[in-house]
Formats: sequence, structure tokens, C-alpha cells
Amino acid sequence: MNNIKLNLPDDVVIDENTLVERLLANQKVTDLLSKYHASETVVRNYPWVFNEWLKSMNNNEDSYGSFTDDNSAYYKDIVIEDDYPRIVIRKSKMQKQNDVTLSHKKNYLMCDLSDAALLYDIDKIDLSRESESYRTIHKVVKAWLAGLPEKGIYFYGGLGVGKSYLAACMTNYLAKKGHKVAFVNVPKFFSKARNSVGVKDEYNRKEDFVNDSLNKLKRAQFVVLDDIGAENVTNWVRDDILLPLLDYRMENGKSTIFTSNSDFKDLRERLMYNQYGNRDETKADRIMERIRTLATEVRVDGTSRRK
Repeated sequence: MNNIKLNLPDDVVIDENTLVERLLANQKVTDLLSKYHASETVVRNYPWVFNEWLKSMNNNEDSYGSFTDDNSAYYKDIVIEDDYPRIVIRKSKMQKQNDVTLSHKKNYLMCDLSDAALLYDIDKIDLSRESESYRTIHKVVKAWLAGLPEKGIYFYGGLGVGKSYLAACMTNYLAKKGHKVAFVNVPKFFSKARNSVGVKDEYNRKEDFVNDSLNKLKRAQFVVLDDIGAENVTNWVRDDILLPLLDYRMENGKSTIFTSNSDFKDLRERLMYNQYGNRDETKADRIMERIRTLATEVRVDGTSRRK
């Protein structure tokens, strides 16, 4: 076999024979050979495979180190079959734990939550650090989750006081119980809807983001409409998207949760004006009538949690 040059983890270039000897002296390699009842010939025939495997590990003093198994999503492993070593990608312990922890994500038909927010848990809030008002709201949320009434909750209050946090706790709880849920940031959703007009997919077919999304929001038993009132109001999003969605959920008894910086009165004012500044009280009242039917106002007080 002709000698070849290979890069080692410490960037030192050596010939193949020297590499083979180093590999055979490495405890991890010998342990691997023992695991598969393989001979040293496998290493001599395919040293670059074992070298790549070792390079995927954290460096230590001898340049080989240990698996990144505890702090990386995936790692490289070797399977030896018929005297041939094959590198496979495996999930780390951390990733397997995350898969279990986030398994409820499959019950989100639409999800604007980060993986970190998918870990929010109503039962893990440290109430000893919360105000009496917040503890009362916590009891309201717990009671709601215990009874699952048709009428939802409309959380309103200042920026960063924990409205979306509570709503995410609720959908996480419900998703873990097997319910189909959705958590949608309203301004983001409407922005995507506007930008999707006329867009075609890779097969030159017209995409239908709005109808696809509305169908999911209709199917979900529990929906959070997050940050309603922060969007730019247009006739289209108000009258052709929001109103039919609220109508459907109201008529079919599906629970809807809202978060907003505005109370009902302020939200009505925002919904009253379209993108041209034209005032239409009737259309705003139609929306508000449905929101009032769908949810009860709950004020969330406190200082911003984002500081």
C-alpha cells in the first residue's frame, strides 16, 4: 500500500504507517475493535475512516479526546460490518432528551414559538417571586386548564409583563395532553399573508399560504392569537382573514386565547381605521363582538420581564 498524507486533529501531517500505529495505540480505537470483534486489519486498510472519527471528538492532550455527546446535537460513530468501517451520524444524549422534552411540538399545527418557549411550563413558575396580582392570574390560568371552558382568555397589559409567556404555557400544557393547538404571532402572520400574494412554489404552482394557514387555525382546538392589535390594519386582513377566522371559531365552539398591549376599548380604536386612515366603526364592532364572545379580559400587571 502506498503511503499517503493525512491531516491529524493537531494539523500534523504524517505518513499512513505512522497514522496506523497511532490509531492502534488509541484506547478508543481498540475498544471499538473489541466491540465489533474486528481485527487490526480493518484499521490498517481504512485508517482515514478511523482518523475522521477521532477528529470528530473534542481535543485533549493526546489530540483525540472524547465524544461531544453531552453538548452537541449529533456526533459521528463507526459501525464495522464485514471488515468494513462505516461512519454514521447519531443523536447525542442531549438531542434525544430534547426530542422527548419537545415531543409535544408535533401537536402544534402552527407554531411561532422558539424551542426555548416550548419549554415554558405553568407548573414551574416560581410564584414566590411574583406579585399577588400575578399569583391570582396564575390561579385563573390553572383553573381554566383544569376545566377547559369554551370561552378563552384575553390577556392584556404593558410590554414584557408576561402575557405571551402565560399563553405559551397554556398551549404547551394542552399540546402535552394531546390536543391540537396553534400559537400565532398576529403581526407576523399578517405580514406573511401579504407577502405570499402571487408567490409560486418550486413547481410554478401558486402557493396558498392564507387558506392553508386558516385551515390549520380552524382545525386546532385551541389557538393563541398573540400580540393582536400590534399589526398594521388593512381592510383585507381585518375583513377577509381575521373576521372569518373568529367567526368560525366562535360558531364551532373552539377556544381562543389572545394577548395584546390593548384592552378591548383600545383594540376597537385600532381596528376602526384601515391603512388609508378611513374610519369604519361597524367593521371594528363586528370584530370586537366576536372577540368578546370568544374571550374574557384579564389584565396582566407588573414591570417588564425583558429588562
